Amino acid sequence: MHRAELNVPDAFARYWTELEEALARTEARRSAAPGGPTRFSPPFRFPPRGELPDGATAASALALGSLGEYRGKQLRYLDLARNPGTRTTKSFGSLAIVLRAVAHTRATGEPIMLVTPSSANKASALRDAVGHAYQVGLATPRTLRVSVVIPATGLPKLWASTLDTDANLRSSNPICVCDAEDPEVVKELVREFSGRDAERIAGESGFRLWESQHIDNYLVADVVRGFAEFDAWGVPRNPRLHVHAVSSAYGLLGHALGARIRGAGAPANYLLIQHLATPDLVLWSHTGRMDEADLPSYTFDPTTNRYRQDESPYFPPTVEDLHECVEPTFYTRRPPTVDQIADWLPGAKGRGMVVSREECRSRYPEVAERLAVHTQVRPAASAAEVREWSTIMAVTGAMNAIDRGLVAEDEIVIHGSGCYDATDVGTRPSEFVRPVASAADVADIVTRACLHPADDARLVRASTNR
Repeated sequence: MHRAELNVPDAFARYWTELEEALARTEARRSAAPGGPTRFSPPFRFPPRGELPDGATAASALALGSLGEYRGKQLRYLDLARNPGTRTTKSFGSLAIVLRAVAHTRATGEPIMLVTPSSANKASALRDAVGHAYQVGLATPRTLRVSVVIPATGLPKLWASTLDTDANLRSSNPICVCDAEDPEVVKELVREFSGRDAERIAGESGFRLWESQHIDNYLVADVVRGFAEFDAWGVPRNPRLHVHAVSSAYGLLGHALGARIRGAGAPANYLLIQHLATPDLVLWSHTGRMDEADLPSYTFDPTTNRYRQDESPYFPPTVEDLHECVEPTFYTRRPPTVDQIADWLPGAKGRGMVVSREECRSRYPEVAERLAVHTQVRPAASAAEVREWSTIMAVTGAMNAIDRGLVAEDEIVIHGSGCYDATDVGTRPSEFVRPVASAADVADIVTRACLHPADDARLVRASTNR
C-alpha cells in the first residue's frame, strides 16, 4: 500500500502567500526588462484569495513520497500529475494563467481569449482549466475563452473536455489541428497570426488575445515544487539530484525559483532527460551548444537492425532510429530557456541524458510496478497502451544513470510530470476539430470564436455535464 510523505490536495491554497511573492518577483523582473512585453500579457497578479469560489484551485494537487531504493540510492517521487482532468503537470501553469486572466478582466472589464500552440498536453490543460473555471463560477464564456493549435500527431493525446459537450462551447473554444511534417509549425502559425491580428480582433470583439506560452506564465506556478520538497523532506544538507523529462525545462526552472524563495539548503543538481528527436538540452549540458554534430557516432549493425555507440554513457548504447521520438510532447528544438538554465540551474551542467524507446519499453514493467506500489499513479497494463511517456522516461533515465555509475547523490527526486493511457484521454468526433494550414486559417477560426455569442447560464450548465 502506498503512503505519501506529503499529500497536498490544493498546492495553490497551501502556498498562496509564496505564490504571490513569485508573482511579484516575476512582475518586477518583467518591468525592469528593456522595452517591456511586446504583446498583450496581463499583470502577474491573482484575484484576492478570499474572492475565489470553493474548489477554484483544486487542480493543483500534488504529493511526495518514495519509489523505494535502487542500487543503494533512495528514489523519491514528486507526483505532479494528480489532476484527473489531465494527468500532467501542465495543470499548474494553466491554473495560474486562468487566475491572472480573471484578475485582469475583473480589473479592466476586458475579456480574454487564451491562445496557445501545443503538442497536446498544454492544450488539454488549458481547456481543462477554462472548463473548470466555468464550472465553479470563476469565469464565464463572456469573460474567458481558449483556442488551441496542435499538430496532427498530438490529436491522439488531446483529452476530451467539458468544452466538448455543447456546440456553443465548441465554437467559443476551438481546437485547430495542423497536419504538417514539422510539429513545431504550430508555434509559427500562432506567433504570426497573433502578432498580425490581435488588435483587429480586440477591436471587433472586445476580446484581448493572450498568447500564453511564455515561460514566465508557467514558472510562477511551478515554484510549488520547491516549497513542497522542503516541507516533505526537509532542507537538504547535500544536493539532491532532480530528474525530469524535459522539452524546455520550465518545471525545473520553477523548482529553482521556489528553492530561491525558500532560501535554504544545498543547491540542487539536475538530470535533464530527453529523446533523440529533440536532444538539444542534453547536448547543451555537455558541450555548451545545441548542435547535433556533437551527438555520439552511431553505426548501423545489420545483425541486430540497430544503431550502436560506445562513446558516451549519457546516450543509449543502441537505438532503433537516429531521430526516434519516445514522447511527442517533447517537440521543441533549440529551446529559448538555455540562458535561464545556465543562470538558474548550474547543477544541470554535464547532467543531460538521452533515453531510447527500447530502454523505456524494456524498463516499463519494473517502472510501472514501482509506481503502482508506491504512488497513486495507475500505469497502463502494458507499454503498448501508454499515451504519455514523460514519467516513464524520467524513471528510466534515473535508473540508467545509476546503472552506469553517473550518480554520486544519495537522494534522487523524480519529477512525475505525466502518465496516462488511451482510456484516460477519451474520444471526440472528428468534426469537433478544425483543420488549419496557415496563420490566416487560425485567424479566421479564432476571430469567429471571439465573435460567437455566449449565453453564459446555458453554457456553464452544459460545461458541468460530461
